[in-house]
Amino acid sequence: MNRAFTGLTVACLMLSGCSWGDGGENAAFFACPHTGFVREASRATFFTPNATAQTDENVVARVALEGLSGECEYDDGRVEIKAEFTLFAKRGPAGEGMEESNFSYFAAVLDEKDDVLNRESLKTEVEFDEDLASSEESLTIEIPAKPGVDTGAYKVVIGLELSEAQLEYNRKGPAGP
Repeated sequence: MNRAFTGLTVACLMLSGCSWGDGGENAAFFACPHTGFVREASRATFFTPNATAQTDENVVARVALEGLSGECEYDDGRVEIKAEFTLFAKRGPAGEGMEESNFSYFAAVLDEKDDVLNRESLKTEVEFDEDLASSEESLTIEIPAKPGVDTGAYKVVIGLELSEAQLEYNRKGPAGP
């Protein structure tokens, strides 16, 4: 899936570097923001809605974001980040018979103080082959480059949309496809 949003961007991984400027009196320093997955939101376990316990038998699916790569460039007054990653899903025992499913994730731009400047919610659909599914995701994020603002201090973060219960489950231990 190819997605795009424009804006100015919580855990970092790769994709940093790049600076431009004409060296003159009005020279500006534009750098690529750090880009990565939010550690606690890079995986999720989906349980049967009415399950009384979080056990393996009640797992509908496990999902993980992996393989972030991309590039960054400065063009026409903006920093453009192209990011690609894979969403992997594994169907659990409680998901038997499920042929496809939708999963939501987000991309956000944070400033140097980790304040959210822009956040976009996105959704992807996967089709299970046996118990496995994946979706190659592609995002283009544009950040207006302003003189005096170090875009290298910004962060672009990507993560799964999680409920409070899923976030707490992730904090207790590892879970993934």
